[in-house]
Amino acid sequence: MTKRGDIDALLRQVVRLSRVLHRLKGSDTSRTYDRSANVLLLLVDQVGPLRVADLAASCHVDASTVSRQAAELVREGLLRRQADPADGRASLMALTVAGRRQVADLIRRRREFFAQVVADWDVGELGEFLSMLTRFVDDIELQVGATGLRHEPEHPNFTKVEA
Repeated sequence: MTKRGDIDALLRQVVRLSRVLHRLKGSDTSRTYDRSANVLLLLVDQVGPLRVADLAASCHVDASTVSRQAAELVREGLLRRQADPADGRASLMALTVAGRRQVADLIRRRREFFAQVVADWDVGELGEFLSMLTRFVDDIELQVGATGLRHEPEHPNFTKVEA
């Protein structure tokens, strides 16, 4: 059984990580688009074309918010609307060539950053950390799902997005 002191230490480190990641998001001066736009682009890249309602459910935000963000990304040439083959009345948001370039650049920058963070770690340390982090995130997702806070999109193109 885990001791209360261990849970308190875990809580402090999770809060600390959250703060560091929040600062990191704000420090990227090379970023052209805001974080919410990048979240949508990454999700469409990983899952494939999705309805706005499914994007909203995946991001845990209101559909009207995602609709406005998606419309802006369409105007910017990063997303395009395409007919939903499952329902001709609906449309899906899909990446454009420029959107794919934006996602590729974002992933490249993230990969470079985290490669620097773990540059001094040996392969065993990194493997152990990745294993434990994966378990930790999986267990959080299970707990959140158990409390009814998680809403998975119902679109057939949706699959669980892995980090």
